[in-house]
Parts: sequence; structure tokens; C-alpha cells
Amino acid sequence: MTQHNQPESTCTCKIGTLADAYELDSLYEELVARWTGAHSEEESVRTLADRFNQRLLRAEMRDANIELVEGRVENLYELLTDEDRLEAVRLEAQSTLERNGIDVDRLQNQFVSHQTMYRHFRNCLDVEKERNVLTTEKERDRIHSIQHRAESVVDDSVARLRDGGKLDIDEFEVLINFRISCEHCGTLHDVTDLLEAGGCDCQM
Repeated sequence: MTQHNQPESTCTCKIGTLADAYELDSLYEELVARWTGAHSEEESVRTLADRFNQRLLRAEMRDANIELVEGRVENLYELLTDEDRLEAVRLEAQSTLERNGIDVDRLQNQFVSHQTMYRHFRNCLDVEKERNVLTTEKERDRIHSIQHRAESVVDDSVARLRDGGKLDIDEFEVLINFRISCEHCGTLHDVTDLLEAGGCDCQM
């Protein structure tokens, strides 16, 4: 497995040190854009800390020659960090990584908190958030992002069960659609159609 050296960094906080060690300097601009909502919806520092940690996990998996199928990094990260998961499920995820030569304890100690991410923005990058402007487009993109993540997690779980002999299925496709039920008239709306229409017909 490739050793990640830790050269001297212009940013000496934990995030700066890890970004140098894992060659993630280009991630700074993306994180700032996501936090400030420069290109799409704003993301919380908690979400961005998860994104950063997933990049660390992805780098370790890539160095260990673990196949990076879509959604696998996110799913394994959730299994490692979600305290509501069964211990047996978490241990299985750890074993998967350890069998491929990844030091899971060291990796988890490198994961950053949302407080660390916030201090990095304010103290190291001197970034301030502008006042958030609510738009239908941003909320639609946010919903689509959640939908895509959910599809990726389900796809990875089903594939792992199939490949492990726990589920009999050939090729498959995961489709997740969010629907909104109007409690006033009972109409069931596709969430994207509802946003584009500007509301339910019974209110217009």
C-alpha cells in the first residue's frame, strides 16, 4: 500500500496536513464552493466533513486496489461511522478494509469533525458565508442529490448481498422516486413535477 507522506503545509490545521498528505489540495476550492453555495445548494460543515473523510477513505481504497464501484465509498463510510448501525455490520465493513491492508483504526483517527471543518474555513481560509437565498432550483438540486445518494447506497448493498451469495438476482437497476401527498385533496405528486408546477392544483 502506498505510504502517504506528510510534507510541510501552508495550512497547519488537521485538514491542511491531511490534504497535503493525501494530495487533496484541489479539494479546498470545491469545499468552499459547496459551503457558500457558489454553484448550487449550500452544504453544512457536517456534510463537508463527511465528504472530506470519504475522500480519505477513497484514497486508501484506491491505493489498496479495491474496486471503486459507484456508491461503495459512501456506503462503507456510513457503515464505519453510523453509531446506529449494528456492531456486526460495522465490524464486517472494517474487516473488508483490513483484509485489503488498510489500517482502519489509523484511518478513523484521521477523520475530521464538523467543528474542525468550520475552523478550517474561518481561521485558515478566511471564508465567510453570505446570507442564504432560498430558491426552488437549489432545493430541487438538493433533493436530486439525496435521491442519487440513496440509489447508490441501495445499489451497493444489493450488489454486495448478491456477490456474497445472500441474494439471488442477476443484473438490476435501482430506481428511487420521492412523492408528495397533498393532505388537502389527496393528490400524489412526483416531487420534481410539484416544484416545477409551483404547488398543488387545489391551492392554485
